[in-house]
Amino acid sequence: MCGFHKILLLFVCLLTFSCRDVIFNNPLDPNASRPEVFVIKTMEVEVKGEGGFTFDGEKLWKGVDSGQIYALETEAGQILKSFSLPPGLKGLAFYEGKFYISYPQERAIRVVDALSGVVIDRIIMKTASPGYLAIFEGKIVFFDESTGSFMKYDFGEKEVRKLFSAQGFEVAGVDCYHGRIMVAERASLVLYLFETDGRIFASYSLPTASPSGIAVDESDFIYIFSRDGKIYKTSLQ
Repeated sequence: MCGFHKILLLFVCLLTFSCRDVIFNNPLDPNASRPEVFVIKTMEVEVKGEGGFTFDGEKLWKGVDSGQIYALETEAGQILKSFSLPPGLKGLAFYEGKFYISYPQERAIRVVDALSGVVIDRIIMKTASPGYLAIFEGKIVFFDESTGSFMKYDFGEKEVRKLFSAQGFEVAGVDCYHGRIMVAERASLVLYLFETDGRIFASYSLPTASPSGIAVDESDFIYIFSRDGKIYKTSLQ
């Protein structure tokens, strides 16, 4: 084989392997190579089901679609107290002494006093069906189940604006992490970190096949709730 043909063959091989790596490491590819979150401990809890998950600075709170909201201790997952709301809830977030709880079928978010468990306000979304949500930089960020997009609600402007599309995602939890939007995706079992324009900053494999809510505490520990009644205390470090 002449020198030219050897160089050409080498170029083709390098191009082939390079392209293979780009496809394989596509962050939206469910088969892509990605790191796993580091599981610190797994807690068995008495709460099971679908619904939001949040951290209030001291305790974890888990909502289930039956309408029950449970306060859970962070080290063992023991139930500390609970209160009831109408069934059909989805997302749950804590902010400045209040819970923000989404009801996709009502196209609304109920505002609940965290101490009494009493509904004190109701935010009507009109054209959006809010699912899992979080408080991000003083605004509500939520997954709109009717359009498959992430939206932002501004308390001051009282308006909903689109952030980015995520059609095809089966969102199973939302929170914020270091200025980015963290999303648990159930179909691919991937934990994503999104920039606010929809660019993917990083992605990690989830430790459970049935995620249902994520919550980040002040020490950057990530609590991942599983519908079968487990809480995974994890870290990205």
